[in-house]
Amino acid sequence: MPTPSLSSFAKQSGKSLSDVEKLWDKAKEIASDSGRKEDYAYITGVLKNMLKLEYTSESMISEVLSGNSVSDVLEKVMKVSKEPYERAHDRIKSLQDRGVDVIQHTLNRLKATTNADKVGGIFYAAQDFGLIAVIKAAKEKYKQLTGVTLD
Repeated sequence: MPTPSLSSFAKQSGKSLSDVEKLWDKAKEIASDSGRKEDYAYITGVLKNMLKLEYTSESMISEVLSGNSVSDVLEKVMKVSKEPYERAHDRIKSLQDRGVDVIQHTLNRLKATTNADKVGGIFYAAQDFGLIAVIKAAKEKYKQLTGVTLD
């Protein structure tokens, strides 16, 4: 990954560039073990999770309960509220542009994630593209994770 990106992650996470570079190498190992050695979006996602840079509904609630101000947490919520949908939408579009089997690839992503926000993003993006099998699988996964049915 380019050093400017790693430097940005270091700044956002409060970790040294050296620490982030080590985590990047670890994220690449994880991706390789998962058969995704060349999937840089996946590797970056693993790194962001390691650095706790991706905020989920659960992590934001936890921040409030642990004493962070509601206004600070709400600012983070506003910043990331559309991100799962936008990332899923961009990913599906990119897969289509590259001629990849969008449905199978996205179904595999659904199987691999336990993040309800990401599943919701995939659900709404799949609706934009008319991916019926993905919509159905995302609804089931979201209900499994949260107990709530997406419409």
